[in-house]
Amino acid sequence: TLHDTRGDSVRSIPSLLAAQPGIEAGQKFRQWLIETVRRRYGSKLLLCLDGLDEVRPADAQAVLDAVEEVTRKDPQLAVVVTDRVTRRAVELDRWALFGVDLRGGSLRGWETFPFFRDKGIEAASRSEAIRQLAARAAPVIADDLGAVASKAFVWLEREDSTAAASEDVRELLGAELTAHLQEADLLTVADSAFRFMHPLYHAYFAANHLHTRTEDWHEETWDALTVEGASFSALGLLLEQVKEEDVDRLVRAIDKWNYLAAASLLAEDLAGAQRVPEDLRSALLLLLGHRRFSPVLNTALFAGDMLGLQVGDELARRALEAANRAELVRLAAALPDYGSWWREWRTTFSSRDDEMLLEKLSDDDYLVAWTASNVLSSFEHDGPAAEKLLRLASASEHEDVRWRALHALSSSRDPRVAARCLEMFQAASEDEWVRYGALRVYLQVVANMDDVDARRELCMELASVVDTIRGVSRWEREIERAAELRDAPADWPDTFGIVIGALWTGAASLEEEDRWRAAAAALQTDQDQPFPAALRPMPDEDEV
Repeated sequence: TLHDTRGDSVRSIPSLLAAQPGIEAGQKFRQWLIETVRRRYGSKLLLCLDGLDEVRPADAQAVLDAVEEVTRKDPQLAVVVTDRVTRRAVELDRWALFGVDLRGGSLRGWETFPFFRDKGIEAASRSEAIRQLAARAAPVIADDLGAVASKAFVWLEREDSTAAASEDVRELLGAELTAHLQEADLLTVADSAFRFMHPLYHAYFAANHLHTRTEDWHEETWDALTVEGASFSALGLLLEQVKEEDVDRLVRAIDKWNYLAAASLLAEDLAGAQRVPEDLRSALLLLLGHRRFSPVLNTALFAGDMLGLQVGDELARRALEAANRAELVRLAAALPDYGSWWREWRTTFSSRDDEMLLEKLSDDDYLVAWTASNVLSSFEHDGPAAEKLLRLASASEHEDVRWRALHALSSSRDPRVAARCLEMFQAASEDEWVRYGALRVYLQVVANMDDVDARRELCMELASVVDTIRGVSRWEREIERAAELRDAPADWPDTFGIVIGALWTGAASLEEEDRWRAAAAALQTDQDQPFPAALRPMPDEDEV
């Protein structure tokens, strides 16, 4: 919550963003920043925005963009933002980045978190501690935890937010339960919107609803539980509550949805009960190491970040320090024999046999199948090998297999591969994820090519269909990522700039223009410059 020097509470930033659905978050925040904060308090202000990770990713970026804009106009306005370990699109010459490393201390002793401190709780896990605190405050929770939990999850499903309009919450929870939770200070209201008094309460209740419902462990559930990936806290609370025999299934289900979420879960598990099976953990860490060598800068950076979170894990450290993929294969070979599944996975991860890997793309085990795709993606496929993968990408009746076959072509330099990818991307009847894979591979193949004229022609083809891209956030983000490839060709600012230029000139709003202007600026940067670390040590007082 924001406080002025006199101590009166102004409002919480998440409530500010969520209280009035339908208003674009960036514009709303910008307006509030200018009209409320500056006019009430003047220019000499230190604004503290706590919990950016609790805001949906698109809204979080809108907040940062608004801060950038307003502080450029008013240099006396200082801003401090707290966030989880992540990467945001900010200009690093204007921000000082500092990290507080709690992973070796507080994460291993959750009871030292401020939320739990001095509460007199004795529990074996955070989940149990939260349950005790909630039940102590509101006996109705002890009497019917299931009802509260199910409604907490439905709230996230309906609202896509941890805040909801007061009338909607009363309709969902019922007037009596709403009143009980308000009296217990578990529900708070601001600007006619309700939210739980701490995000951990909402995360715990929603996770509790899901911990035995394995049939609901799928993409739509994870989107709702994490508010579209804004916060993975609820996933850790879910892991604490599932039965031992369901741990492997849970981690796989989350990894299939978002490998970064699964990696975050591994870090929490490592610092906690260590329930994740060693074979699965080892496979996921080695795949993170493999992704470090991706030509897509964001993929490589995030994979490295997630390995860095595995504090004290020797395999994660060595995967982070590996000089090449061959070193990762040697790491896999040196690990113990964990059983039959591990042997199959390790053979796939270590293989150089195109035919065997091609067959594994259709494996019933998604992790083995995607491992085969990732390994194949590091090979350069042209001619007959590329034809086989293209046939599979076109002919398989399973969209997952089509997507894996496309991904396996990422290192190709063959213009025919690019042409086929563009056809599949433009096919409106094709599965959305296959179209996403086709666009991503198209961009990588175009960047891989040696022929500058052919690259320019292919970029012009993509520029001619940018209206297909516009308005679909997943595809727009892929264009932005392609602006910052590792080892991009020297002509990339000129050739790929054609695509960015088409999106820029056709922008329908100032916000959209700013987005593509930033992407164009990213193209002009030196692609060989190392990306700055996400964190650096907290400074001493004299340095501040």
